[in-house]
Amino acid sequence: MQSLGCGACSSRRLHLCWARLVVLDEREVPMRRSVAASLLVLACLASPFPGLAESLCPPEEETIPHLVLTLGGQELAIQLFEDAAPRTLPRIVALAEEGYYDGLVFGYTRPMVEIAITPPSEGEPIRFPMEIDAEALDLHKEKVANPGAAMDLMQEKLFKTYSENRRNGKVTERLKSWIEQWYANGRTAEFLVGVSTQQVNEALGYVYERGLASRPVARGRVILKSASPGLVTPELGILLSDVPDRDGLWMVVGEVTAGFEDAVALSKRPLLGRDSGGWFNPVEPQVIDSLRFHCK
Repeated sequence: MQSLGCGACSSRRLHLCWARLVVLDEREVPMRRSVAASLLVLACLASPFPGLAESLCPPEEETIPHLVLTLGGQELAIQLFEDAAPRTLPRIVALAEEGYYDGLVFGYTRPMVEIAITPPSEGEPIRFPMEIDAEALDLHKEKVANPGAAMDLMQEKLFKTYSENRRNGKVTERLKSWIEQWYANGRTAEFLVGVSTQQVNEALGYVYERGLASRPVARGRVILKSASPGLVTPELGILLSDVPDRDGLWMVVGEVTAGFEDAVALSKRPLLGRDSGGWFNPVEPQVIDSLRFHCK
């Protein structure tokens, strides 16, 4: 692991330094087994923690934070939305700076819909708390329209989640209450008419926060997917079409500003067949040469 040289550099570098400490902690790397981590601690402790509201790029330069993805001799530029993910993006940038993404592949493809990086096969999985403002996406205004939609919601999503999670104690109080009410009402779900999408997602375990400039899950956007309600993985996905039913579930962190046609081309590569167990896995996944942070 390369050092960021945090002890004598800009506040942006200090920010990334502290972000990397969080990454190390969430990867559960024992400090006693990592000399690099120990050095990083000392470097970070040399200066106070910079506020999360601080920009990744120096404000006086009037530049915009980007990730530049290099693969197969082509470059994709990704503008980062700091106002949508102020805690997550420093962690993503720290991972990029230490080379986490180098050598990974775009191993998941839904043609003309999305391409996504697949996680490394070794090591502890990384998870970050999700940052989404449901009200910024108007999820509080979307309502269950009628008894038919309410029953579909109960059978296809709510009861399924309840059945999967009740044994491990991960059922929210709201979901438990709704299931009890469903049984008490003779398994009619009319009481869900008028419930908002935000309330439904929160019942499923998603946690939202106000004050973020969350964007819709739309064409050209770069997203982090949920590993479980409330947690996202650091493997980036690029959307090739709008996916509005994932608003509030997938976290938008940026947008492709150059090289989008190359992402589209990747999505058209041949996929493994059904017999290979890879419905959405490309025969020859594209390897990532590098992913690096730039202010421009």
